[in-house]
Amino acid sequence: MADISFPPDFELLPEGAAVFLLWPREGRPYLGRTNYLRKRIARVAARDVDGAVERLEYYATASKLEARFVARDLAKRHLGSDY
Repeated sequence: MADISFPPDFELLPEGAAVFLLWPREGRPYLGRTNYLRKRIARVAARDVDGAVERLEYYATASKLEARFVARDLAKRHLGSDY
């Protein structure tokens, strides 16, 4: 698990698959899965013109199955039972 401020130094992000949380200044985080973390976060950062995202938390994964389990656990922990 890595927890870094946003926008990150993209060279430090892994290129591979990951599950991530984008934490806004207020409210619930956005939970996502991707096969290419560095590219996905670069696209998100380009759209975050108002600075709504405060930090990025990501978990590198080795398989789609692992990514689903990680995403499910994060959803239960951070998004509540209504997710």
